[in-house]
Amino acid sequence: MYKKPRILIVDDQYSNRFLMAEMLLDYDIAMATSGTEMWEEITKKVPDLILLDVMMPEEDGFSLAKKLHAHKDYKTIPVIFVTAKVTGADIDEGFRSGAYDYIKKPFNQQELETRVKNALENSAKTHDLLARAITGDMIFENMPESLIITDKDFRIVSINPACSALTGYLNSDVSENFFPDYICDESQNPIAIGKLLHAKHEVFFVVKSKKIIPISLSVSLVNDEQSNELGWVCMFHDISERKTFEKNLIAAKENAEQADKMKSMFLSKMSHEIRTPLNSILGFSDLLEDDDITKEERDRYVQIIRKNGEKLLAFIDNLLDITSLETQKIHIEKNSCSPQELLQDLYDEFVVQQKKQKKEAIVFKMHNTTAADFYFMTDQKRLYQCLYNMLENAFKFTTEGEITLVCKVNEIGNYIDFIVHDTGVGILPEIENRIFDTFQNIEADSSEKTGGLGLGLAISKNIVKLLNGSILLKTKPNIGSMFTVRLPIHS
Repeated sequence: MYKKPRILIVDDQYSNRFLMAEMLLDYDIAMATSGTEMWEEITKKVPDLILLDVMMPEEDGFSLAKKLHAHKDYKTIPVIFVTAKVTGADIDEGFRSGAYDYIKKPFNQQELETRVKNALENSAKTHDLLARAITGDMIFENMPESLIITDKDFRIVSINPACSALTGYLNSDVSENFFPDYICDESQNPIAIGKLLHAKHEVFFVVKSKKIIPISLSVSLVNDEQSNELGWVCMFHDISERKTFEKNLIAAKENAEQADKMKSMFLSKMSHEIRTPLNSILGFSDLLEDDDITKEERDRYVQIIRKNGEKLLAFIDNLLDITSLETQKIHIEKNSCSPQELLQDLYDEFVVQQKKQKKEAIVFKMHNTTAADFYFMTDQKRLYQCLYNMLENAFKFTTEGEITLVCKVNEIGNYIDFIVHDTGVGILPEIENRIFDTFQNIEADSSEKTGGLGLGLAISKNIVKLLNGSILLKTKPNIGSMFTVRLPIHS
């Protein structure tokens, strides 16, 4: 005949006792309102599990749990704290007092049922294993859980096949070794075995390959009929998959939050980047309708309208480019490219840009070590676009000093390097690894406010990737940055 497990609920609040009893109708329920009543109920009939509140009159739950597990007849009764005391210190105190588990108020029925079921099943398994292991019955050989039997000093007596399969150890490898030597935290620091007794813990196990794996561990004492300590049963299982899932879940949440943040920033910046030139175009177009303006004023207004129209067109082109690049819809057309001609075109363009921006405090230099008749195969148009973006970035964030455009064949001999070196604001370490991400702008972490959506470097990165090359970055805040585009000579 099936015997319902007996659960003792110890809580001074009637509503809490009634609620838990209603949620656990499939069990034989006993109740107590204090420590005194708890001991009375235990002496009447030993429960299979105790649900214990912490904050109670007479004596708190931590103290009661310690006394319970110090008692030779009741030390094996699993205790689950059910309490609103949920600080890290409270939880740590609860487990140190001997608790099997810790349920935080408020809780739902599913959580309570699951934790109670797990505690009862684990307790039953442990008691069965202890009885069989100590008497020499090795039926635990077929258990799916990893099991290690030790003497009272935690010297390893035996391990089961499941443990061998998980850890790589055989009985001959660990016989007479101490179980605590295999338990550590994530940094491989040893953990005091006293902190692991009578409760389930998540720690790390050092397997034979020296790799550490996360495990859920329960360590239970074995006594003889006279309550003498004989040894310990250590039961654990690999939780690597769950831990990986948890990490991936956290990472996905962080990525989603970052994506939302970037989306909001992008929409805000895009609105600004579109509105500014459009307002200028519309405003000066209205002025052109004034019959009283002079020819000089009209010419200047037309020039401003054209400039802002070009700015708006460049902005739209960048958006289309980054979309096409990230979806790999841009076609690369490789042809014979002269580094000397490429650098000269860039140099001439930015000499003009320098004059327009009135950056007289900057010395702009070009240095090319390749021969005049040196050619290599690449998409010259896209390479020009890439280097243009980097030079534009250099001029944007450099107010004085030097900007140097360099081309040289790499020492290895199979690569050609295009280098843009400036003495600008540099890039802070916290965003250095994100600087090539879409919509990431240097100005976000700089005193320089120059506008733009931060698409230039993202476009350059994607172009270089399509050209089978790489981009290297060296930077120091307030010192400057050096971007190196490295492309294969033969591809």
